[in-house]
Amino acid sequence: RFYCQIYANFWILRATCALNRFDLSQTIYRFLLTCRDEATGGMYYEVDRKSGLLDSNSTACLCLAGLMCGDIEVARSAGDALLYWRDIQKSSDTFYLRWCPGGALQTEFESEKAAYYTVDAKRSGQFYWQVGLPHAALAKLYLVTGDDKYLSASVGLYDFLMSCQPDVV
Repeated sequence: RFYCQIYANFWILRATCALNRFDLSQTIYRFLLTCRDEATGGMYYEVDRKSGLLDSNSTACLCLAGLMCGDIEVARSAGDALLYWRDIQKSSDTFYLRWCPGGALQTEFESEKAAYYTVDAKRSGQFYWQVGLPHAALAKLYLVTGDDKYLSASVGLYDFLMSCQPDVV
């Protein structure tokens, strides 16, 4: 049985790899690939794709999963989707976390749920890991591929995180 959000399935994949249960990790990885947008390399937020939105954290999870499972092509494709996500941001102070496969960022949502849709450098108490996980995935992808575009993007995300409020950890 799989969870409705991609994120939790990735952590189970990671655990199965750590336990050397590659039979299970391959099953989970094949499932994750069914939640991928082939055209963009991005990953949907939800298993059922009802929202129709790609998600930076889910895409970072796919990038890391590809690296863990030796699928460098998928990892690169997810990394390129993260580069696209970074490039379409509208402001240097706010990162919107979800986008449509056609390219538009999801910028409208209920204000009380903003923490799930953005990381705003001007506000404290943000879920900074939502930019931190893509930062880490791109750094790992650089280590495997040696492609400077992933390192540059990772450093850019790190710089954004360091511009956030003092409670960033």
